[in-house]
Parts: sequence; structure tokens; C-alpha cells
Amino acid sequence: MIESVAELRLRKKIEFYLSVYLGWVFILLLGRTYRIKVEGGEIVKKLWRQKQNFLVASWHGRFLMSAYFFRFHRMVALVSRHLDGEMIARTIQKLGYTTVRGSSSRGGREAFYKMVTLLQQGESGVIIPDGPTGPPHKSKKGVILMAQQAQVPILPVSFSSRPAIRFKSWDRYMLPKPFARVLINIGEPFRVPQDLAGEELNKLKQRLDSEMIEQEQKLDAFFKI
Repeated sequence: MIESVAELRLRKKIEFYLSVYLGWVFILLLGRTYRIKVEGGEIVKKLWRQKQNFLVASWHGRFLMSAYFFRFHRMVALVSRHLDGEMIARTIQKLGYTTVRGSSSRGGREAFYKMVTLLQQGESGVIIPDGPTGPPHKSKKGVILMAQQAQVPILPVSFSSRPAIRFKSWDRYMLPKPFARVLINIGEPFRVPQDLAGEELNKLKQRLDSEMIEQEQKLDAFFKI
């Protein structure tokens, strides 16, 4: 399996870089056609007023509008080292993000501690709890541990849309069609006590999953999906 751009043949490399460029332009142009409504925007504003950084958490299938919404805020995103992660990383870098590369299967420990350090230094971050390959709607434990060690709140963010394309991928990725109505929801800050450990920490992770699943279901119900 090819896992880096360096391993690609010349033609595939050209296709890769073209896809990154077109993907970035496509997101910006498409985003301008959307009729976007945001629920919970005051939560983000309040955190910024308090000079409190945070860790945005979005499911893999609903990551697109999180990346679009926070594009002007110079945030740092944790992205896998796999080839699909390389494309995502290069695309969101063009949207203004800094990226840290790593996942549960490749470079995870190094990426985890780099993210913790950046969060402790006051940066806000973005993470996909069920990435890079699922299972869907089941977060990796690193999300909770990262927020705990950095002592920053997790901010659940999701969206739904109509009309939209739903890909037949493991994450049922959602892509709003041009001129679609888009509803973005920013959930209440989810805090992880510093002294929590073991089974109690696992229960908190399950609670985060439940809240994020419910968030997505309510958004879909709004559009009767």
C-alpha cells in the first residue's frame, strides 16, 4: 500500500498536487454558495473573550464544515500520516491551519505530545476522534487524554445539510451541494478533570461519544434526514 507522496509515480504526484489545489479552491468557492446558520457561536466568542483555548472535536464524516468555519483562526489540526491524511493536511494548510501529523497506527505518541505542548502554549486545536479509519462514532482514548493533559475543554462541533451528497464510505461523509442550507452546531465545552483515571476516564469518553452522536442526530432531524 502506498502511504506517502514520495512513493507515487510522477503522473500520480501531479494528480495528487492538482487534487490538493482544486480541493482548496473547491471548498472556498462552494462554501460561498452555502446558506449557513450557526448554533452556539456565542460559546466560541465567550471562550475567546476569556482567552481560553480549546480542542474542537468533529466526527470524520462531518469534519468539512468545522474546517471551513474555523479557517480564519490559525488553529492546529491533528491529521494522520497516511496518504489520505497527506491530502487533507495540505488542503487545510491552505485554509490557514497548522498541522501535526500522526494517528493511532503511525506516529501517534509523538503527535500526541506535540499537540499537548501546543495546546498548553495557548493554541486551539482540531481533532477527528474516530479518524482516520473508524469505526465511526467511536472516539480514540487519545482525545480525552489530550484534553486532560493540556487542561483545555473539548468543543464538539458538527453540521448537517440539505441537499447533500452522502458518500458510501465507512464514515458516510457528508458534502453539502451548491447553495445548500447548512446548520452548524457548536456544543457546550466538555471538560476532563485532571485527577480522573482508569474506568472513570473511559466512562467520560463514552459520554463524549454519546453527546456527539446526539448532536449529529439532532442536526439531521432538523433537515428530516
